[in-house]
Amino acid sequence: MMLEEEFNSVKAADGLLFEEISEDHMRINISVWKYKELPLKWLFNIFLFSSNMNSGSNEKFLEYLDICRAKTEPLIWDSFINEYKINGIKPVHHSEYYRENERPSYRLANKCFINVLPILEAAAKRSSKPCIIAIDGRAASGKSTLAKYVSAAIGADIVHMDDFFLPINLRTTQRLNEVGGNIHYERFMEEVLPKIRSEEHFFYNIFSCSKMELDGTSEINSTDFRIIEGVYCLHPKFGNYADIC
Repeated sequence: MMLEEEFNSVKAADGLLFEEISEDHMRINISVWKYKELPLKWLFNIFLFSSNMNSGSNEKFLEYLDICRAKTEPLIWDSFINEYKINGIKPVHHSEYYRENERPSYRLANKCFINVLPILEAAAKRSSKPCIIAIDGRAASGKSTLAKYVSAAIGADIVHMDDFFLPINLRTTQRLNEVGGNIHYERFMEEVLPKIRSEEHFFYNIFSCSKMELDGTSEINSTDFRIIEGVYCLHPKFGNYADIC
């Protein structure tokens, strides 16, 4: 694998892990990634996920071409573009001259992973497995989105607190006046907490808000990392079950 070969040839060095280079993208420094002892598989996952995101456009591409042409000898640039079009639109690489003199070592990634990187650094330091990552916060604050990107990077399954909304028969005035009373914390404590640190896979029931009843199950596989996301996933009733919050 090209990334693995490059990773092995790069010397680990401290510095900036990433640099923002456009509205949508950043580049991740492989030498710093290696210095921080982050798994190479995670970098590959981020790169692959980013490459599959449809964040570009023909207009943006043509804009970049105009910028490049303005900084290049016209005849050299026109020759390059003609050859590029003949061979088909595909990724371009650094020239041999640039590689030899600048020795670039990075991978491009979507900037949606910027907030993921500190979590990855914390996760890489955890020796106990499975490592539990809990993401709590207000409604619409980005919990599910962050969990999705963390999951994409490290390959962890996600427990969603939305699957534990309180059923109608328990929605008393007293219960709804509790802090976090709108979640079925009893069922979470029964179906998830006793199993979350097990190395075996497990299932939990899903509450459907459209049907207002339990409808199906979700499987949490036996991976090294597991994510729990949603409002009140760090409710005091659950204790200190998470490694990273």
